[in-house]
Amino acid sequence: MLKIILKNGRELLNDPELGLNLESKEEIQENLIETGSYELCTRDEGFIFLSADEIKDII
Repeated sequence: MLKIILKNGRELLNDPELGLNLESKEEIQENLIETGSYELCTRDEGFIFLSADEIKDII
């Protein structure tokens, strides 16, 4: 499971077993380059639309 860290300090978990979440950091980065965004599915909040410029790091 990956952690997506936003520039505002918020941390979100990327669980590949939920929704259509991608499985690797590389896949997420490629998606961000191609589309400029990533739609993250979370247990608590459902789908969250993240723009590439909101994301500080993926670990």
